[in-house]
Order: sequence, then structure tokens, then C-alpha cells
Amino acid sequence: MGILKEAFDRHRNRDTMRVDAAELIDVHASFSKTFQFRVPIHPRNLSQLIHPHQGYMASMPNRGYSWDEMLAMYELQMISSYEKAKGRTLHGEELSALSFWLLQDTEKKGNIGLEGMNTLMQGLRFTNLKTWSSFMKEFKYTIPMNEFRAEGEEVFRFDLMRQIFLERGL
Repeated sequence: MGILKEAFDRHRNRDTMRVDAAELIDVHASFSKTFQFRVPIHPRNLSQLIHPHQGYMASMPNRGYSWDEMLAMYELQMISSYEKAKGRTLHGEELSALSFWLLQDTEKKGNIGLEGMNTLMQGLRFTNLKTWSSFMKEFKYTIPMNEFRAEGEEVFRFDLMRQIFLERGL
């Protein structure tokens, strides 16, 4: 991990001590040009992190990652990969969804507002969910009855995001 940390440090912003999400692929590319290693992460989980076209972690808008955040993400993705290797694919996918949820729920409240959910959904490649009505239209068959009180009082729970993640095969 020390060599990967060096690659991280070369790309991080000196003011914020974070690597911008858009540069995350470059960090891994520069590292892999010099060093060959076997990552104990399932290929699907790795593509969810940094693949140029799927790469949810790399596509989070206006987001940078500290070394500790990246390490926590990798650890949770390794646990997810372990579950998949043992045949518990559904549980592995739920853990993967949790890792992305935790990037947005930094206060560990278990819920986020519309703005936070919009940011998370943009990272998951849903780019047209800026309003309450567009969110309701996109996920009308996924959202359980009585999930929300009223417009303006939206509180999004992890369970809804997990359901979207699984249902859409993200």
C-alpha cells in the first residue's frame, strides 16, 4: 500500500490533500504502468470504482478523496469481493452499494437529503435527477409506498439507494 500511497500523493491537490474524482483513473493508471500487482478485488467491483465508463467513484461530481477515504473504500470493496468469491453475490453487491453510500453520508446519519441523493445518483451515472419530480419519475416502480412524507421533506434512506443499485444492476 505504501507505493500506491506515493502515487496518490503525486496526484493530490496540495491545498486540500485530496485527489479529485476526475483524476482517480490517472492515479491508478500511473501506478499500474510501473507496478504489476494482483488486486484482491473482484473485477466487477474494480470497474465500479475506476473504470473510465462505469467508475462510480471516479465520476462523483465536485468530489475529492483523502487517502483514508480511498483506503476505506478499497477495504469495503475487498470485503464485497470476498463475499462474491464465497458465492454470496447479492450480499457482495449490497456491500458495494454501501461503500458508495458512505461516500455521501459522511455524517453517518443513515439518510441524506435531495441534494445529497442527487450527487450520489450523478456519481452512479443518473444525470437527469436534479428535481424531486424527475427522481420520482425515474424510480416510480422502485420507491415503496409511504417512503416519503411530502415534497420538500424528502429524506433518502440507504435501503432505497441499495434497492436502486441492485435493481438497475449497477
